[in-house]
Amino acid sequence: KSVWAPWYTLHKLYSGLIDQYLYADNLQALKVVTKMGDWAYNKLKPLSEETRRLMIRNEFGGINESFYNLYAITGDERYRWLAEYFYHNDVIDPLKELRDDLGTKHTNTFIPKVIAEARNYELTQNETSKKLSEFFWHTMIDHHTFAPGCSSDKEHFFDPKKCSKHLTGYTGETCCTYNMLKLSRHLFCWTGDSSIADYYERALYNHILGQQDPETGMVTYFLPLLSGSHKLYSTKENSFWCCVGSGFENHAKYGEAIYYHNDKGIYVNLFIPSILSWKEEGVELIQQSRIPESEQVDLTLNLKKKQKLILRIRKPDWTDKATFIINGEEEQPLLGSDGYWIIDRVWERKNVITLRLPMH
Repeated sequence: KSVWAPWYTLHKLYSGLIDQYLYADNLQALKVVTKMGDWAYNKLKPLSEETRRLMIRNEFGGINESFYNLYAITGDERYRWLAEYFYHNDVIDPLKELRDDLGTKHTNTFIPKVIAEARNYELTQNETSKKLSEFFWHTMIDHHTFAPGCSSDKEHFFDPKKCSKHLTGYTGETCCTYNMLKLSRHLFCWTGDSSIADYYERALYNHILGQQDPETGMVTYFLPLLSGSHKLYSTKENSFWCCVGSGFENHAKYGEAIYYHNDKGIYVNLFIPSILSWKEEGVELIQQSRIPESEQVDLTLNLKKKQKLILRIRKPDWTDKATFIINGEEEQPLLGSDGYWIIDRVWERKNVITLRLPMH
C-alpha cells in the first residue's frame, strides 16, 4: 500500500526515546521504546522475504541504527534481529565490494544505512561493516561532496564528473550533511584521524551554521549553490520538513564534537568557545576563540593537582604553521602523524596555552 516512509518517522521516535534514556536517565522513555521494539518484532517476524525486500525499498531512515542501540542497551537479541532485518542488500552489497555504485540514488536514504553498519561494527566487531563504512565515507568526501561539505542535488547523487551541471538551487539537502556528521563521529572514534575532523569542521561551519536564520531560528531544506539563488526558510506554523526536524537537532548539539578523549588525554578538535569539565579526572579546559574572525585561540587548563596529561590540538588543514605560548613561554609542540600537535607533560594546577592559527 502507498504509505509515505512510515519507518522514517518511527526512527525519529525510537531515536528520541533512546536519547531521553541515555542523556536524561528517563526510565519511562526506555520502557516505552522497548515496548515499541517488541511491537516491531511481532509485526515483522512473520513476514516473508519477498515482503521484507518490497518494504525496505521505501526510505526508512536510521531505524536499524536505533535497533542496534536498543540491542546495546538491553542485550535483547530480538532487537539485533530487527536491525539486521533492515539490511538493504541492493544498497550495501556493492559497498562490501568497495564499489562506488551510488548512481542517482536518493542520498539521505543511503547514508543512514551506512551509519547502521558502523554501529554494527562497534557492537559485533564485524570487519566488513567497518571497511565498507570507511570506503563509503572517503568516497563521499573525495567524489560526492561540494566545497561547503554538503552533498546531493535535488536530494539525489549524480555523476561527480558533471559537478558543474549540478550547481542548482536544490543542492545540499541538510539531512545529508546531518547524517555525514553522524557517520564522521563514528569513524573518528575508531581512528582519531584529523582529516575526519577537518571535514566535520568544514561542514559544520559552512553548511550547518548557514542553515539557520539567526533572527527567526527557522532553517532551510537546501543550501543552494547556484549564483543568484536564495535560501528558503521554514516557517513556525506552516512548514515542517525532514530538514527542520534534523535541523533543530543540529543546532542543539554544537558541543558534541569539540573535545574527545582517550586513556591518555584530551583531543581539541574544534575551535569553539566552550568549557570542558572532565569530572572523573578533575580536569577543566576553558576555550576562548573567535575563529574565523580572529586567528587566536586561548586554552586555560585547570587541574585539581599537578598531573601528567597529553593534550592533542588539531592542526586544521587551512593553516600552515601555528605559534604556541604555553605558560608564558613560546615553544613549538611536536606535530604527530595523525595531524595533531602533541603537548605531553606534567601540568601545573593552572595553565594557559595561547595559539595563533594563521589562515593561508
